Amino acid sequence: MQYIRDLYDSLAASVNGDRMCNDMTLLTAKELGQTFTDYFHAAEFAFERMKEAGLSDCEFIRQPADGKSVFLDKQMPMAWDVTKGKLSIVSGRGFAPGEVLADYEKHPFGIVKGSVSTKEGGEKLRVVTEKDFRNGKDVKGALVLLEQDTWPRAATLNPVLEKGARGILSCFSKGADRFPDSIQWVVASTTGPHWHPHAGDREFVSFSLSKNLAERVRKSASEGELVVLAESDGRNHEGVLPFVTGIIPGKRKEEVWLSAHLYEPLADDNATGVSAVLESARSIMERGTPEFTVRVLFGMEVYGFAAYACSRGIPLHDRVLGGINYDGVCCHTIGFYPAGGALDWYGNILLKLIYDTLDGKVESPKIKYFSCGRYFDDISISDPTVGVPAVWPLNMDMSVWHNSSQTPENVDRKLFRDSALLNILFANLAASPVKEMVEEAVSAVLAELETFRNGLGKYVLTSRKARFLAKAALFRKDIRHFSKAFGEEFVDNALKRFDERVSLLASDLSDIAAPSPLLDEAERKIPSRTVPGLPNDQTLVPPEERTAPGVMYDSFAIVFAESDGVKNLKEILLAAQYQSDEEWDEATLKVNLDRFGFFVKWGYFKIREH
Repeated sequence: MQYIRDLYDSLAASVNGDRMCNDMTLLTAKELGQTFTDYFHAAEFAFERMKEAGLSDCEFIRQPADGKSVFLDKQMPMAWDVTKGKLSIVSGRGFAPGEVLADYEKHPFGIVKGSVSTKEGGEKLRVVTEKDFRNGKDVKGALVLLEQDTWPRAATLNPVLEKGARGILSCFSKGADRFPDSIQWVVASTTGPHWHPHAGDREFVSFSLSKNLAERVRKSASEGELVVLAESDGRNHEGVLPFVTGIIPGKRKEEVWLSAHLYEPLADDNATGVSAVLESARSIMERGTPEFTVRVLFGMEVYGFAAYACSRGIPLHDRVLGGINYDGVCCHTIGFYPAGGALDWYGNILLKLIYDTLDGKVESPKIKYFSCGRYFDDISISDPTVGVPAVWPLNMDMSVWHNSSQTPENVDRKLFRDSALLNILFANLAASPVKEMVEEAVSAVLAELETFRNGLGKYVLTSRKARFLAKAALFRKDIRHFSKAFGEEFVDNALKRFDERVSLLASDLSDIAAPSPLLDEAERKIPSRTVPGLPNDQTLVPPEERTAPGVMYDSFAIVFAESDGVKNLKEILLAAQYQSDEEWDEATLKVNLDRFGFFVKWGYFKIREH
């Protein structure tokens, strides 16, 4: 696909890696403090950079941070600010009195986001290990030191708070073996499945320690009484969450979205993403007016984008063709994840064309292509009730996720530029597709389908033929989406070859599936959605009944996405298997039906019998 290779080479010669790295470094410094005050500084920086780059209609939007407002089942966070968060030794074996264990001024990650104020002068607290807590030791008024592999989330936080603990000391860290003196940026340490403190949540005071320091603390607390002084002026309060956006006007009003989240204070999560979006916008403008209008969006991960989408009036698919999520851009291996399969988006096909053109032909990064779409994190807006199908070229290495070692100095600058080039290439192709893509898409997809057909196994509740035809239908609708650019007649002519080949490939496949009483019962039910958005915070469910996590991270998201009030539940459950390449037996089917019943019970679906 020579035009893709030529465009890649042209961009490789013009993209300014030094500028991206400079933006990344400046933004990381502004976000490091992890408070809402820092959020404003970060948003102002992104806003000014958009204007300097030449984007039009730039907006600085103020969203509620009240812990109560709900958008797409995402309950907005309470604002949080802190200037002092310190933990020091009062007494304990192996430590000198006054030795500092954590200090916000030395590294902001030392105090856990959402922690509240201590009494004036601080609070003297015992430290109890998680092992001793689970063995029944009293933790009232204490801090519970968690084990190295214990995530500091609701499943752990709630039990200790219910027993009267003041909070936790977390030493969980991705990359602790490589960076034993680093600190984890603790996110989603809340008393529910949500990612941020809500109004009415239990209050706590918590700190984050390195692996090496936690081992000393655990040894001291195990050998005798360890007392620390906790000092904090943290406060959760009603505030404002910034969101910034601007456009590159195209020849047409339909939009292509380039999004990257702000407010996670790591260089590659996500200052690299923001700086790569800015460079993408510059590269598009350097090539002239794009075919479609390009919208750049920066805000809080999941929550900010949910609020923005609602402000535009959902669903948006009549006005927004699709998008790409920039999150974790510097990577040795990049995973090309298409949008979930419920909506059409030619961007899914672009991933395949880029993969076929460049895999193994560029120095870095390595590319891994996934044909199954997803609905997780910021591509959850691919849900049809929102209407923005978005792809995600995702960093496949999570070994130092949210680790304080993720500094600008530790970012491989060449690798960052090489990785960003793939996102920038996609953005340019999505904004201004060319007709050659359509025939090449048909050829590429037919080759993929033939490989898929030859690898089909033996299935129980589904047939080989049904799986093949379902996969073909997903590819077909994404190719047909090119009609938004080139007209239906042009694309339909190309699809004739596709249809003939698919029919031939499917002709001798078995359509036999085992009988299933559960699927037969499901066939009588037609579910429809009652509220937009994939349930994440489960705001219709009483807090004590909520489950964690939400539905974004597995194939059950497809059940929501496909529940359109037309398909019956059997068709939807089969679609979840086809689109995820999973095979369910009766037991797995029962688990998913029970899960479906949970969401019916709490009002996320209404059922029509037929």
